[in-house]
Amino acid sequence: MKVIAITGTRRAGRNDDVLRYLDAEDPDVVIVGCADGVDDTARVWARPRAILVTVGAPWKKLGKAAGPRRNQHLAYIAAMYRQQGDVWAAAFPDEKSVGTLDAMERFEAAGVDVRKL
Repeated sequence: MKVIAITGTRRAGRNDDVLRYLDAEDPDVVIVGCADGVDDTARVWARPRAILVTVGAPWKKLGKAAGPRRNQHLAYIAAMYRQQGDVWAAAFPDEKSVGTLDAMERFEAAGVDVRKL
């Protein structure tokens, strides 16, 4: 089983990269947040093709702490899938992707390989 966690910028410009990457890798499971941009593109791709695991962030309840909390959950879920087969995180950052960089660090800390694209 091939499992890919996706993280990346909310800004436009990487969506075609995400689609090409997912088409080429054809994962069985996609783990992704619920943000705009890369997350949204990955969700749309995965719905008809793969098991889709989404993790939202409770922004109203936690404020700015919601993003790191969501990123930790993404990393934890990806790490749990390691027993099922090949698992890694595909990161699509841009120069302002503070949340993406946080997610990348959390994936690595959880023992999940990160591929920066």
